Amino acid sequence: MDLSSFDGDEAYQARYTKVQRRRNKIAAAIGKLGDISFDADKSGPGYEELRHSVVGNKQAWIAERGLISLPLAHPKLMDFLLALGTSPATAALQPVVTTLKAGQRRISHELGLRYRGRHCAFITGHDPELTGLSPARLHMDQSQRLALADGMDTFDLMVPGDAYKASWSSGEVQVAYHAAPLTPRGWLHCTVYIRLLRPLARLAYRHTPARLRQVVMPLVQALSAK
Repeated sequence: MDLSSFDGDEAYQARYTKVQRRRNKIAAAIGKLGDISFDADKSGPGYEELRHSVVGNKQAWIAERGLISLPLAHPKLMDFLLALGTSPATAALQPVVTTLKAGQRRISHELGLRYRGRHCAFITGHDPELTGLSPARLHMDQSQRLALADGMDTFDLMVPGDAYKASWSSGEVQVAYHAAPLTPRGWLHCTVYIRLLRPLARLAYRHTPARLRQVVMPLVQALSAK
């Protein structure tokens, strides 16, 4: 999303389509749980506490759907995020955790990374019990408006290119992965696994019922971590 094309919050809100205005109904539903507030923490105890909530909610969402994320499961992820939170205010890369609340209940979170005017929505998560209310849509609206108010010129929804992200975006950048084998073992990995086995595994994964994935994926994740 190109934020530099908006003069301010009023111009930003004028861009909304009929579908995106559903956020008003979402806000009304969430508002029944308590007064809605939106806060940001960029360092200190608040950031340290919230980063656990962001990752924890995302991990719960992934497990509920029988998905797998090796980066989120990596044991050094939390240390990495904590180190970011202690970086000096003058550092080019700055983390920011935003929280949507209804009363005192935390509804959704986003851990964003800001770098030279670009806000990257790195990890998003929400209360698993409230998935049906679509809190992420309302959070996305608030997060983009905050980025605009903070002087960001780009809001990057990052990979993968899910359909819902296209409804927010004003453009896209193609992303490609490259693997260059340097050893015979690397050649086998690139040729046998990446080109043959991985596509077949992804195809089988997409056609596997969620309940079966909930059983199999934790085992795959455990084996991959070894």
